[in-house]
Amino acid sequence: KVDRDEYPEVDRIFQSAIGGGYPLISLITSDDKILYTANFIQPADSRSSPGFKTVLKHLIQLWKEDRQSLLNRSRQLKRGRDSHSKAELSASITETAVVDMLTRFDWDTGGMGSKTKFPHPMVDQFFMAYSARTGDELGIQATGITLNRMYYGGIMDQIGGGFHRYADDSWYVPGFEKLLTLNGEILSDYFSYWLITRDAEAYDALTFTGDYIIRELTLDYGFAVSQDSDSEDREGRYYTWAPKEVDDAVGKLAGAAKRIFDIKPIAVSVEQVAAGPPVAGVVDGRIVPRRLVGPDELGPLLGQAPESAWSTYLRIRTLMREYRESTRKK
Repeated sequence: KVDRDEYPEVDRIFQSAIGGGYPLISLITSDDKILYTANFIQPADSRSSPGFKTVLKHLIQLWKEDRQSLLNRSRQLKRGRDSHSKAELSASITETAVVDMLTRFDWDTGGMGSKTKFPHPMVDQFFMAYSARTGDELGIQATGITLNRMYYGGIMDQIGGGFHRYADDSWYVPGFEKLLTLNGEILSDYFSYWLITRDAEAYDALTFTGDYIIRELTLDYGFAVSQDSDSEDREGRYYTWAPKEVDDAVGKLAGAAKRIFDIKPIAVSVEQVAAGPPVAGVVDGRIVPRRLVGPDELGPLLGQAPESAWSTYLRIRTLMREYRESTRKK
């Protein structure tokens, strides 16, 4: 991340070796021959792929026993800086970039692309800056769709705050890792949007994310850079729920909580979930919370006035977070 953000010319050299992706792992000789590259290698062996130590042992064996073949298959790392033609900056470059990105924007669910979606806070910031400069509301509208769908989706940790690394095309089922860098950029994203719109849900996303960073990532000497996606050797175990756990966490408020976060009994067994096609919102037989109930619907659901209903909703979140912290391993 440091190379990508602060030294893009260094990042570009290494990304060109394998065509892009993070994290990037390369085994390179002292004279810049690339022997091996990969985007991600898990620490330990699994049924589907070897772990990092196994890969290294295999490469060491090849280096000792069949070095020439390894070198014959290698490529040369190109360290020279890319040459870029100089072009004068102009408004037309901005217009072209905005048009290009808006044609690829998902106007139904927000974000860029149509399959796996990553938050792109800098794209949102660019859209908002474009609207501020030109008066064209399209940039603000696109940003609002993205931030709203992320706020209601499973990509936001609906119980503890903060955002996961990526999600499916509807922002529902995430890759559960949380990154400090991403959440810091998202914090700025929602803050900018709130300054423009004074949208109450953007403000909640802003404070919820900030509280998460301070509560979960603060160390004695700075901040932790990430939280793992696995807990107790299971993907997303810390973040997913069963209906009975909601009952235990919030008591009489459980019915409303399950409605708000779409936590309902799974109609198929865990074995069927594992064997068959994926069930929407289900990971390893457990449910990913997403938000179904907006502010205007909280009052009727809870039988309370709007302000009291919002306070009750915040209390539900807190009770579920406290239950999660006391019963699971982070």
